Amino acid sequence: MEIGTLILNDIILLIGMGAINFLMDFAKKKGSNLADKQDVAFLTREIEGVKNGFTADNEHLKANLQMVINNQLQHSNEERNAIISFYENYSKWLNIGLLDFVPTGYNRNKIDDLIEKSRSLNDYHRQTNIAQSRVYLLVDNQKIINLSNELVMEMLKFNHWTQNIILNLQLNLESDKTRFEMFMILSKMKPLPAEALEIASEEKELLAKKKQICDGYYHGISIEFDKVLKIQSQFAVEIKAYLSKLKGK
Repeated sequence: MEIGTLILNDIILLIGMGAINFLMDFAKKKGSNLADKQDVAFLTREIEGVKNGFTADNEHLKANLQMVINNQLQHSNEERNAIISFYENYSKWLNIGLLDFVPTGYNRNKIDDLIEKSRSLNDYHRQTNIAQSRVYLLVDNQKIINLSNELVMEMLKFNHWTQNIILNLQLNLESDKTRFEMFMILSKMKPLPAEALEIASEEKELLAKKKQICDGYYHGISIEFDKVLKIQSQFAVEIKAYLSKLKGK
């Protein structure tokens, strides 16, 4: 905004100097004591013309400069909103999506909830990608763009790792549900068929497998999260500095 004011002042000064040069040329040609009434009238008209032209040009320049300033402010706001939107969507994907997954909270009666969790992770990923596309288009900082890309790539790895856990857990619970339903049917028979005992043994194996899946998740999640956290820290430093810079514009 200060640059626009300086430019306007320079232009006004140039216009003023032009008017002065015109008057000096006129005085040299006519002489200060030789100007008659006609010359005075002509001079008055010329001065008024210069004055009116100056006023019109001045207003036109002000309007153009204000338009430039408004466009700059609008673009700065769009940049700021793009960065904030991306970080918000990334945070939802990480904190509400990935870190909020508790595999031990699912059993054969909550398979649909587990499937919905998998879908929600994909939704968070999609929303983050949409927000990142605005960063690509609007943000004039290549380092921020590169870090946002690194962050998304590392999140994809984390997401893929979690989805594998979800899939293995889903298959385990579906097998457990099938065997449980078969066992309930066979348990009503007298005498109890040998298949019922086999199913009961298989259910114990599935329960042990579920524990193995959950233990693997809790062992690996801190490793996956640390990979994301390293890039997030760098990204946060860069966007804080850049947003402060935009605020000063």
